[in-house]
Amino acid sequence: MTDTEFSEWLVLRGSELDAFGKFVIHEISKRVFAELPNSRSKTFFKIDPTFRVKDVESALTKQRNKKYPDPKYQMTDLVGARFVVLLRSDIAVVENCLIGCSSFWTARRDREPKSEADRNPDAFRYQSVHYIVRNIEDRIYEGVTIPAETACEVQIRTLLQHAYAELGHDRIYKGDAVVPPSVHRIVARSMALMETTDQLFCEAVEELERINKDLSAWCFWLDMAYRKVGPSALDSEDDEDAKTIVETFTDLLATADENAVGSCFESGAIECVRNRPRVDDLFSRPVVILVYWLVSKHPVETNARWPLPKFRDDLELIAADLGASFN
Repeated sequence: MTDTEFSEWLVLRGSELDAFGKFVIHEISKRVFAELPNSRSKTFFKIDPTFRVKDVESALTKQRNKKYPDPKYQMTDLVGARFVVLLRSDIAVVENCLIGCSSFWTARRDREPKSEADRNPDAFRYQSVHYIVRNIEDRIYEGVTIPAETACEVQIRTLLQHAYAELGHDRIYKGDAVVPPSVHRIVARSMALMETTDQLFCEAVEELERINKDLSAWCFWLDMAYRKVGPSALDSEDDEDAKTIVETFTDLLATADENAVGSCFESGAIECVRNRPRVDDLFSRPVVILVYWLVSKHPVETNARWPLPKFRDDLELIAADLGASFN
């Protein structure tokens, strides 16, 4: 195919490529938003998903360099879509949604950072997950017929990877100037730093998710256990003070279990709670069960780290009920 023939074909296909880019963005985004809770979906994409159709001159330059026998099929990035998320763990969400659109397109992973790192663990380079999706059949989208086999390159990046690509990759690896080794070294160091930062962020998110899971489990159990006392002022899931107590003492609660906490409460403390007025105080809330255990097992530390001054008098009463000392 001559440059002129390829150029003319690209001009004719422009609206089709544009429509396919819009279609890919729309379908993947729709699935992602359906997968996530509303609170998370609003901020999941750190940059609005975008697409671009390769301009004719750029496509011709690539064809001159690559010399594809059939550029109409082999040049898979004539239209490209990009999704930018916060962390590496978020990339999998987009991947699963992309793969889940199997009724619209076939999907082939073109690049995967982990595999590249496994093959060359000492190198720190541009990282982004790439997929090539191909339209399965002719389809009409926004009034434009998109032919079967139309390809789109989908990039899925973290925000850090995107920053690296914008500042380094496009200028260094796609530039025409000779790049000295010192610059390559600086860029490699920055990539290593970003990889480490991303890993630390992922670990922090995993820890927060574990804490939230533990919080939900405790709240459910406390509400059930408190029924032996009577009606509570409010459910633990809606009690911000209860959440504060659980979050403050997460490390101590790691050694607790429901049987131990329940036994501590039912061995005398339950009667103390029943006999109090329970009017918008700590004793009117299911989390009081947990506080009895904390004071029983860790009195000094519970007192020292107590996060709610408004319930300080109630904490003193609990210590008195248990015969515990804060000294």
